[in-house]
Amino acid sequence: MSQTKFDELRQRLAEVFDLGKTMSLLSWDQQVLMPKRGAQVRAEQLATVGKIAHLKFTSPEMGRLIDDLREWGEQHEYDSFEASLVRVAARDWEKASKVPADLRAEMARSAALANQVWVDARRENDFGSFLPVLRRNLDLRKRYIDCFEVDDEPYDIVLDDYERGMKTAEVRRIFEYLKEHQAPLVKEVAEQGGNEAKPRDYGFDEQKIFELEVVKAAP
Repeated sequence: MSQTKFDELRQRLAEVFDLGKTMSLLSWDQQVLMPKRGAQVRAEQLATVGKIAHLKFTSPEMGRLIDDLREWGEQHEYDSFEASLVRVAARDWEKASKVPADLRAEMARSAALANQVWVDARRENDFGSFLPVLRRNLDLRKRYIDCFEVDDEPYDIVLDDYERGMKTAEVRRIFEYLKEHQAPLVKEVAEQGGNEAKPRDYGFDEQKIFELEVVKAAP
């Protein structure tokens, strides 16, 4: 019985995944092929698909299915496909369920509308025109954060969507390290004319040696 429910979970998750990929395709088309005047319609399409995906994923049926599989998943090896899928799906469901579907849809809509404004602002070097939509998207992101209980820093909630479990304090330490060590190096290279274009053809053997050296130097 548990295997049957697991197969059903996979099927439901696959449908949500397909909707997410549809949104990615719509976004790609907006940035690459879509005529400028299509922004408003495309924003509504993204909002609709995003809302449907959110509702399908956060449905009570999905929640009950995950709950029924928790103990079954724990009976498998921690890193097994079965245990990992149930564990990750449960965590994602618990987080997503705290976000209203209308908010998720509005976030998708506003992000799509902001894209064309950003393209125009960058082309015209008029970033002041982008400020209103930037504020709108930041306000929506703050509303998203308000859906959760903040332990350390508010941005931890957003960061967790992209780097699970990472904290803002960790990112801050990384950038502080880069500022301390990389900025002087960039300045030194620039002073030596490193920013000047120096075309050169790199053969296959040279590229191979460079890649091997990078791998060796990696921690």
